[in-house]
Amino acid sequence: MSRLRAAFENAASQKRAALVAYLTFADPDPQTSIAVVEAACRAGADVIELGVPFSDPSADGPSIQRAMERALEAGGSLPGALDAVAELRRRGIDTPIVLFGYYNPIFVMGPAAFAARAAAAGVDAGLTVDLPIDELAELAQP
Repeated sequence: MSRLRAAFENAASQKRAALVAYLTFADPDPQTSIAVVEAACRAGADVIELGVPFSDPSADGPSIQRAMERALEAGGSLPGALDAVAELRRRGIDTPIVLFGYYNPIFVMGPAAFAARAAAAGVDAGLTVDLPIDELAELAQP
């Protein structure tokens, strides 16, 4: 069973909603955001949704748009977010991590390369808000 499915089933078995914490990677800076994600996991978050900084987060509201701006100014990027997930896994964090972001950084990295790096880092799922349906097969993993 996947970590993500297990987290939701565990919350349901306790008759509660799962706590899904959203944090933008690299806001205010990469190292602090890793520490904040780690603290959220150790404090009981069931799932982490880690926002990947992007210059045009048009599907997001003003709070996340500002967080994305700060993260970009601090050097946040898709490769950095993947490295952060790998670091969290090295630190023993087993909480499911879902990358939230936009397709352009994935396209630049290459969908197959992204899928391989995400899997190797320990990413549990991706939420790509503007993913063209034609690109889904290249990112899907069993």
